[in-house]
Amino acid sequence: MRKIWLLLLAVLAGCGGGGEGGGQVATAPAPARTIGGVVAGLQGSLVLRNNGGDDLTVGASGAFTFGTAVASGAAYAVTVHTQPDGQTCTVSDGAGNASANVTTVSVRCAWQVASAMPTLRITTDSGLPITSEDVYVTGAYELLDATGARLAGGTMGCAAAETPPGIIRRSPTA
Repeated sequence: MRKIWLLLLAVLAGCGGGGEGGGQVATAPAPARTIGGVVAGLQGSLVLRNNGGDDLTVGASGAFTFGTAVASGAAYAVTVHTQPDGQTCTVSDGAGNASANVTTVSVRCAWQVASAMPTLRITTDSGLPITSEDVYVTGAYELLDATGARLAGGTMGCAAAETPPGIIRRSPTA
């Protein structure tokens, strides 16, 4: 009978004592990390996207946090998926590995500037250039689009006894 007990103890010892999965150590999953930051200058709404699929609609300037966290150490990449009407938003510090909760993503929005603004061309009666000291100018004006086509035009003027003709200067005491 003693041999059976020794054999049973040897079998149990070889299995790691039983109940612990053969001596393997269970590891806890990595903690989840949130991704967020601040939006500035937003007028309207935009859609931010993290890692190509986690979309977040933002309707005002201020702090934001994506609804889906990432595993600790996992990559994140925040982009603007949908721009607000009339604005362009850019992302700074929007990519990295999340070793802690991320709060440093910066999204800045600014009004778009038309790529083809009209040009105002002013020609004075005397042909003199117009400077920042000029208040009133007599002569002709034209408003041109980006292709040079005339949108509007006419003459302008102000009666003055000052010289040179065509430009009326501000008074130094004004």
